[in-house]
Amino acid sequence: MMLKNTSDCYGWVAIILHWFLAVTLIGLFIVGWWMVDLDYYSSWYHSGPWWHKSIGLSAVALMMGRWYWRLINVLPEAAPQLTGLEHQLAVIAQWLFYVLVLVLGVSGYLIATADGRPVEWFLGLTLPAKFIVIDHQEDVFGEVHRYVAWGFMILIAIHAGAALKHHFYNHDNTLLKMLPIKK
Repeated sequence: MMLKNTSDCYGWVAIILHWFLAVTLIGLFIVGWWMVDLDYYSSWYHSGPWWHKSIGLSAVALMMGRWYWRLINVLPEAAPQLTGLEHQLAVIAQWLFYVLVLVLGVSGYLIATADGRPVEWFLGLTLPAKFIVIDHQEDVFGEVHRYVAWGFMILIAIHAGAALKHHFYNHDNTLLKMLPIKK
């Protein structure tokens, strides 16, 4: 298998980014859901959000890298039995993934910086608090973050369901194109 995509399948870079981001973003959702119920005396009350923000910022950066990689590579051809509507829905879903991750990153940043403190990231890097845009910013963007995260998870479920449908019902190679194992 090649590093770059071909007209038949995705290359190693696209496959690794796809699956790494899938696991990371689902993990961030689970941790975020869990963190909401932490009380002040929990040992994770302070460290959990730091990990969530650091991994989240890294995921946004990787997703932007994945977007760039997609732009400079060919896309594998769609399965021949794919209808025009299915193809349009797949393209919309793919772009929604990029947009929703960006919205999650921006809303997470606006939550974390609402008190004027920078966001601490891995290796001692920080993102300054430059944008305090509205009153109750943490609450407003907390709601945005929560609803977009749930929408993202629903989109992942639809995406996974569509891939499984193509594999088990249509018997085409749509799912196999994104797996490191080929028939």
